[in-house]
Amino acid sequence: MATINYETDKYRRRLIFEDERLIEAEYYPRQGIEPGMVFLGRVEDYHATIRGFFIDLGERQKGIYQGKERLVVGRHYLFEVRKVQPKKHPVLSRNIGMVGKYVIYRPEKDTAVSDGISEPMRSILLNKGFRHVYYKREAAQVSFYKVEEEIRDLEYRYRKAVQSEAGERFAKLIYRPGGPEVNWDEMEIIEFEEELVRLRQGTIIDDDITYHVDMTRVGLIIDVNSGRSSLSPNQVNDKAMDFISRLLITMNVGGLVIMDLIGQGKQEHFHDLMKLDDRISHVNISKLGLLEISRKRIGTNVYDIPLLEVMADYVTYRLGIEKDRGRRIRGIELSRRYRGIEDYLEGLEVSYNEVFGYFQFF
Repeated sequence: MATINYETDKYRRRLIFEDERLIEAEYYPRQGIEPGMVFLGRVEDYHATIRGFFIDLGERQKGIYQGKERLVVGRHYLFEVRKVQPKKHPVLSRNIGMVGKYVIYRPEKDTAVSDGISEPMRSILLNKGFRHVYYKREAAQVSFYKVEEEIRDLEYRYRKAVQSEAGERFAKLIYRPGGPEVNWDEMEIIEFEEELVRLRQGTIIDDDITYHVDMTRVGLIIDVNSGRSSLSPNQVNDKAMDFISRLLITMNVGGLVIMDLIGQGKQEHFHDLMKLDDRISHVNISKLGLLEISRKRIGTNVYDIPLLEVMADYVTYRLGIEKDRGRRIRGIELSRRYRGIEDYLEGLEVSYNEVFGYFQFF
């Protein structure tokens, strides 16, 4: 089993593969303030209705502290962002934990090891003599030199932060956790991002079978059309269910999914979908040939994101790679189906082409 983590301009992606088959995908929007950030915050005032303090985090950002510690209004303290919610102030904690790739430095807690690390590595790590360290699963997968280097870096950052707590007069960001370690090469990420754009188109052609996908208020509606396929209806439906299983995982679809199969949809093994995807809680086929699936929601469903935004995120990722290679880019030419994408792309000239799927930087 392998876990792949990477970031685009707008989203964090986490993929889990088993024998090269994608079995889990989760996507989360990136935000200005994210869990794990450590701020030097200034206590503004106490609000009895929320039983907590409003904290100035600097740059017109505020958070809420509802812990038991009695804070002094006007003083500066270190806070860690614990929870971020849409249209609400982030929830803060005074229990600081500086999150690295391999460890979490927690000044108020004893050294511990992830349950994902087994013996004898657990004992080896615990006997290294470092204090206030939580060893993540990744610590057992690299040379300890890298782990030790990160521990010392986080210890130094924390000491500097404590000094600023005593002497600074301005609220500010102290520490931002690094992004996930990218363990996929650029071309593999580009190919996966291209697949997300392809599957988000609404009409998908796969092995002579056409799928029309529409996100409605009820849920995701998928219509299967066999076109010129020489396969029998049952064979088409078997292939369609396999494709849809992969689509639901890849696009991180949650909620109700209704799939209109070919003919009466008399499939014998439709319950196998639950074996392939443990987030599917219910599956059934009606007499009319409608396959009904209920799937647990985690993170962001790509079908909830406008197509232009999905494409713009992909373009931005590609643009970053091209610039890292030293290429000077003024703009991009795209298929007309992406008309309006300039609203999502700042500082980039956009022109359109009649060719379906056209994509070219200039």
